[in-house]
Amino acid sequence: MLRIYSAKNWKFLFHRVSGLILLIYFLLHVLSISTALLFGQEVFDLVMNAFKSNAFHLVEAIVVICVLGHGLNGLHIIASERGWFKNRQGSQ
Repeated sequence: MLRIYSAKNWKFLFHRVSGLILLIYFLLHVLSISTALLFGQEVFDLVMNAFKSNAFHLVEAIVVICVLGHGLNGLHIIASERGWFKNRQGSQ
């Protein structure tokens, strides 16, 4: 059965998924930067060279989209909870 979601549900789902993606990226980022301390300069150089690949550029684009979407939706949630959209909704 196909279920149609409202825009509010899609925003909620995107906010959760983008937050999870950003958490995973943050943890991997800290781990990759720590490779110099954990495994030495040679391993660090290999990891940094891997980040120059086209596949990683796609990952970077996804992270930028997640940061922008998650941040803007977070600001929208704050504004909604503060009641800044009450007048707009009441006029419809």
